[in-house]
Amino acid sequence: MLAHQDKKFKAFVIFLDKDGKKHEDQMASVAEKVKASQVMLMYIAPDDDSVGDYKVNPAADVKNTVMLYRNLTVKSKNVNLVADDKGIATLKSEIDDLLK
Repeated sequence: MLAHQDKKFKAFVIFLDKDGKKHEDQMASVAEKVKASQVMLMYIAPDDDSVGDYKVNPAADVKNTVMLYRNLTVKSKNVNLVADDKGIATLKSEIDDLLK
């Protein structure tokens, strides 16, 4: 995030759950790792209209969906992205491409 601050790069993390209390510890962990002042964290109910608007699959086997967009158009979408070296390298490369 900080590496692309000059390009006004923003990010947000959405947890799908009717009761956000269930994810408070997980959200706190994410906030600490990504410096939450640079990333917005929120939760919404799986049946909220925005889930469909963003085309997020709420199926139980979907652990995460990472989308990169520019000018209101999704340019990259990763489902079940693993936060290992390979997954992070892929995401960084896609962010660099998006911001060119």
